[in-house]
Amino acid sequence: MKQILSVCLLAFCLVLFTTCNQEPLFWAIYNEYPPIESLIKGSLSPIVAVKFAGATKGILYTSNYTSLWKYDLDSPGPSGRPHWERENY
Repeated sequence: MKQILSVCLLAFCLVLFTTCNQEPLFWAIYNEYPPIESLIKGSLSPIVAVKFAGATKGILYTSNYTSLWKYDLDSPGPSGRPHWERENY
């Protein structure tokens, strides 16, 4: 019984000493990716994905209760990449 407790204590100490010098996961993520300004202001409703006939990737829709926002994955914007477009109700 003493031998089992000794092995458990040794394993616990080994784990404790090897993990004490590591930064917490969320602190490392916070430092790696700085916050950016949001494109869509306000409180958003859920995002809805729609795929029409003939579309290869589809469209994402969301709303901030004053405007409808569309992210068309099939048609690139001015930068050559898909982007959020605002559509008024």
